[in-house]
Amino acid sequence: MQLHIVLQSLSNRRLSSIFFVVFASLLIGLCGSLAIPLPFTPVPIALRPMVILGLSSFLGGRGAAFAVLGFLFQAAVGLPVLAGGALSLLGPTGGYCLGYLAAAYAVGTLSERSKGRTALQMFAILSLGSFLIYLFGALHLATFVGWDKAFWLGVAPFLLGDLFKTVVLVQMFRWMRWIQE
Repeated sequence: MQLHIVLQSLSNRRLSSIFFVVFASLLIGLCGSLAIPLPFTPVPIALRPMVILGLSSFLGGRGAAFAVLGFLFQAAVGLPVLAGGALSLLGPTGGYCLGYLAAAYAVGTLSERSKGRTALQMFAILSLGSFLIYLFGALHLATFVGWDKAFWLGVAPFLLGDLFKTVVLVQMFRWMRWIQE
């Protein structure tokens, strides 16, 4: 009798995890409309990276990676989740999408492993995630605009805004009492 209860509990947890991953994937896709194009760069100002990093902190490494893979699948089949459509995956901003995957896994895994998180630790984890997104994005962008311009078009214009978004995300975690004071 107890084995049945344990198996049912595991099944419910698994279904719950699948639901949250699918929900996160859809939420990431919906954030595509929240982007501001800049006239001097092919990379828009977007809320999506911070949504991915924030969700990754809750979903853990595997769950976050699956959520981003779900988003990338949405983009690959042509759902309107990327401003440039499915071809965006191959265009100048395609590297950022791969960076989302690396950052989601890293942030999720580190968040799982650091249970007594402080605001400073969470800031460092989220900053690492942003760095990974920038790294993959700039490396791919460099194949289109050259190494010298990749940093100035794909990283520099966004540093201050992402710093602000990271601080806001950490403050949200504090407000939700998800990190220690």
